Amino acid sequence: MAVIKSKDQFPVDNQASRLAKGKLVTVETGQGQGVKVYEADLKQKPKIPADNKILKPASANKASAPVDYPVQSDPFDEIAGLGVASARALNAHQIFTFDQLAAAGELDYLSARVNASIEAWRIEVYTKMSD
Repeated sequence: MAVIKSKDQFPVDNQASRLAKGKLVTVETGQGQGVKVYEADLKQKPKIPADNKILKPASANKASAPVDYPVQSDPFDEIAGLGVASARALNAHQIFTFDQLAAAGELDYLSARVNASIEAWRIEVYTKMSD
């Protein structure tokens, strides 16, 4: 902790110190918005700590390749307890057919209720196949 021992160490913010910084200018921040800063503040480079977690590496800014989904996947929402969102989640995890769904194990990215519905569907399918 810094200790101020004299009046000279204390930063003064008054009209004279502001006038010494020059005139106010508007800096565009994008989408028709701007921020006003002093000319002297524009000349200073911002100090960004090395461990700043908000900044992303340049590789994170690259767009990821689009996922190639087949034109048609099986209608998973016909299974009781599964909806459109569950079907989308299955497609996002490369499950497109009922056969792939039957072979898949516990799907930890789906809720317990949806997993229970899928397990009930598997049991129903296997009992129909054994008859």
